[in-house]
Amino acid sequence: LTERGIEIRHRSRWLRAVSADLTRAEARALSADSRVRSVRPVGRYVRPIEERPHRPARGPVPRSSGKTRGGPGDTDPASLAGADYAGSWEQLEMLGVPELHRRGYSGAGVMIAVFDTGFRKDHASLADLDLVAERDFVNGDGDVQHDPGDPLDTPSADRHGTLTWSTIGGFLQGRHLGAAYRATFVLAKTEDIRREVHLEEDHYIAALEWADSLGADLVSTSLGYRYGFPDGDYGLDELDGETLPITVATDTAAARGLFVVTAMGNDGPDPGTLNAPADGKRVAAVGAVDFSGSVTGFSSRGPTGDGRIKPDVCALGYFTQCADSSHPDSLTRTSGTSLATPLVSGLAALLLEARADWTPDSLLAALKEAGDAAEAPDQNRGWGVPDGLRALGLERDRLRIAGLDWADGAFGDGIPEWNEEGEISLWIRNDGSAASPAMTMSIASADPRVTILEPSLAELPPIAPGDSIRSGPLGRVGIPRGETAGQIALFFRFEGGPVPFERKRIVPLAPPETSEPVSFVSPNPVVEGPVRILLAGRPDGRPEAIIYAVDGRRVRHLAPESDSPSVLVWDLKNENGRSVGAGIYLVRQPGGETGRICVLR
Repeated sequence: LTERGIEIRHRSRWLRAVSADLTRAEARALSADSRVRSVRPVGRYVRPIEERPHRPARGPVPRSSGKTRGGPGDTDPASLAGADYAGSWEQLEMLGVPELHRRGYSGAGVMIAVFDTGFRKDHASLADLDLVAERDFVNGDGDVQHDPGDPLDTPSADRHGTLTWSTIGGFLQGRHLGAAYRATFVLAKTEDIRREVHLEEDHYIAALEWADSLGADLVSTSLGYRYGFPDGDYGLDELDGETLPITVATDTAAARGLFVVTAMGNDGPDPGTLNAPADGKRVAAVGAVDFSGSVTGFSSRGPTGDGRIKPDVCALGYFTQCADSSHPDSLTRTSGTSLATPLVSGLAALLLEARADWTPDSLLAALKEAGDAAEAPDQNRGWGVPDGLRALGLERDRLRIAGLDWADGAFGDGIPEWNEEGEISLWIRNDGSAASPAMTMSIASADPRVTILEPSLAELPPIAPGDSIRSGPLGRVGIPRGETAGQIALFFRFEGGPVPFERKRIVPLAPPETSEPVSFVSPNPVVEGPVRILLAGRPDGRPEAIIYAVDGRRVRHLAPESDSPSVLVWDLKNENGRSVGAGIYLVRQPGGETGRICVLR
């Protein structure tokens, strides 16, 4: 090639290949050369697995005084309390990460490579992380952050990478926490967002070999490739885990001990909508679920071209909390498989810290076996959402909050009122296989508007498997004044067992004046279902109702049974057929009345 005057862009030792800009005549001439096995177009980069429309970025929190955050390297994961996770709690708790933190795992000693469009390294959640190497494969320099003095660089390039990196390991005291906040990081800028015709995927392959040369343990990348070729898109038959160069490269990385976690894409819900290299046989392809664990509509689906199940696992990709590059101290919530991917990467780093001898294949197998759908994987959720403790063969403490009592308030009816005080006690159930030890419980507020007026400790005796008991009072709580329905979050800390742990409980709040209920709901509260709902009269005579969660999310549309047009039956499942969690649900008859259903689990 050099003799022909052709400039080589990248050399791949793994693929025994190079990439270069060729004219059609040069490509034809090289194809006829006996020393060249094949000439094929380099896959054009479509876009990062772009996040869905998200909530407006939250501005910087006013600094009170002094240092507002501690160094992540100095923070013992076992010392973290619920309030330290703040808005990151749900996305990490879904994977069992807080339980792993309490056992001392934080990603220390694990090197994670992140490939993306660019990164804002001076963001408050990222500035103190252990960053040891960086490379800009787009501009050919050693800085992955926007350079105002470089006319080829653009500020918006930092956005997507800042979202993903902060989701893995961001650390902002009392506001945001990544699973692997004490990991070592290397960053690669591999994608060029300046042009309609995006830069080639060969930067990605070069970055893989670079990360391997540095000794990285895993790669997290929310980038995907399938469309935009001059001679057509990748067909599903090519996404067979063996054909595309980028997929071959990621599987080669696995053979060399480098575990690759990649996004499925946001082209669902149709089958076969995955992007490369999610078709790889030795990579972890990640789909997105919402807070209830249901797959999102946008999450790409399998199968691969050769019929295998993808995704492998899922994580929260719906309003996931992450850092916003628009301001050095702001956070945002964003949706997409781009955000589910770094969550799984963070969990994988904790597992590698605990099991340093695991290979990429054993790590992938452990994640899949620990999924909540491992018994019946499918092309929507794969093996489901993995639990970190289960992946390590450890027993998660199976005590859960099965119900909450609000003494002398309205909680007997399901919902406390705004601007009210009440005494809280819990119903605790042991879902484990062994009796729990005697423990103590305390309450803490995760909402600055809520006041713990009279905190107290409650003693829990040992609880036999399958049994439930009611705790003693945990103190009086002052509920803030509000005008509309909403919710607050409370943390309950359990101590006395082998490892202290916490549970979070969302407490729904009714508006000051609630509407009259639908004529009749039975049973209420309900544990297993079904629930029978007798409709009140409607002006238009249409017998239907909609079930909502208290945060306004639509859960289910109900139509009556044919033999009882005025009765609706709800089986406690959402539109996707998944059972709903414990909480308060509103049943609303369009144009008519609203009632409340309390679901206990």
